[in-house]
Amino acid sequence: MAATFTGGGGGWSLRGTLYYTDFVDFIYQATTDEERDGFDVRRYSQADATFPGFEVEGRVTVAEWPAGTLRLGAFFDRVSPKLDISGNDNLPLIPPARLGVSLDFTGERLRANVDFVRASGQEDVADFEIPTDAYNDLRARIAWRLLRGDMTADLYLAGRNLTDEEQRLHTSVVKDLAPQPGRTIETGLRMRF
Repeated sequence: MAATFTGGGGGWSLRGTLYYTDFVDFIYQATTDEERDGFDVRRYSQADATFPGFEVEGRVTVAEWPAGTLRLGAFFDRVSPKLDISGNDNLPLIPPARLGVSLDFTGERLRANVDFVRASGQEDVADFEIPTDAYNDLRARIAWRLLRGDMTADLYLAGRNLTDEEQRLHTSVVKDLAPQPGRTIETGLRMRF
């Protein structure tokens, strides 16, 4: 069951969803206390489970000029599933709560954005699963659009994980062995015709 609400008006929008899903015989991969070749052994298991959660996001136009529009955005999401079993009822590989803000500029030729996401630590873990620390993710991108006939090209410069924090995605089965990439800067040309 889910309930979605939306709203908007002159320069703003808001959207949210509350959901509750009740699974019968939900199938998931449970981590065991065994290891082979340095990797955790997982087994498929089955149990009834509930998935309550919500997500909300909003955007507002901060300023408009003849050259472009500046928008501010924000979001928050969280899910807290539980297994219908005795003992540890946490499911494995469940993402933590996240909170994010963004600032976007869109013009005829110039586009730029900055995004910041705070992922909480994940302490509600299944048996034999390691908790994950919280982390911040700061990203930025600027692009200049070139138009020629039916061809569109974007010359861009982008950066990910600009704070160079250690990021381990709780939804990854290799998170304990390999974190996400560190600070990454890239430039390129994307063409569409």
